[in-house]
Amino acid sequence: MVHRLPRTVAVGLASANIATVAPTLGADEYRVSGVRKVGVVRIVGHTVWLKPKTPVRRLFAMLVYARREWDLDRR
Repeated sequence: MVHRLPRTVAVGLASANIATVAPTLGADEYRVSGVRKVGVVRIVGHTVWLKPKTPVRRLFAMLVYARREWDLDRR
């Protein structure tokens, strides 16, 4: 996904190994992918929110479903 970021923030995300960041043709636009963390990080005075691709509610629903299937397989 392409985001408008200051260069220092893009470099900070990449150097901290939080995400893969690649410049695009637009000014101060970067393609951010492979985000490895979730939460809030402060980089060079900027607050960056890192959200999961799948909503947390959906993740828990998938875990409950998988657990039920696993329990049925064990019987």
